[in-house]
Amino acid sequence: MDARISSTGCQESLPRTELDSHANMVVLGSECFVFDNILDQTCDVEPFDPTIGTAKRVPIVDAALAYDCPYSHKTYIFVLRNALYIPSMSHNLLPPFILREAGIKCDDVPKIHCKNPSIENHSISFPDSELRIPLMLNGAFIPIAMFLRKFISIPR
Repeated sequence: MDARISSTGCQESLPRTELDSHANMVVLGSECFVFDNILDQTCDVEPFDPTIGTAKRVPIVDAALAYDCPYSHKTYIFVLRNALYIPSMSHNLLPPFILREAGIKCDDVPKIHCKNPSIENHSISFPDSELRIPLMLNGAFIPIAMFLRKFISIPR
């Protein structure tokens, strides 16, 4: 399976990965490559509003996403472990808290709110790599981390 993400250009029809400061686990949608389902482990997920109801038996998976850097023209593969998998979603949710716990720098303050914005603002960067993923806004409020390209199956 070929997993791709691109970060530039706001195309609403493409699946995307968003930062979600209210989530406490990574949530992956249909546009990821699941390579392990953690021995069929599941959990029940309660949303922010209890009147919506609980999602029962949500699979916990290990999965991968790929990011095509528009600057270096390199493809990076991100492995996400113990993530909730909701294939009815076309987008993914990454909690900044989880990124920071993993040692990844996540500056989620939009450049329009920075006095002297630089390349370091409104981006995700990795301490052991030159990779920096610029963030963008979708509308006025939702920071978008990455845009996905449709996955293509490769026979095993």
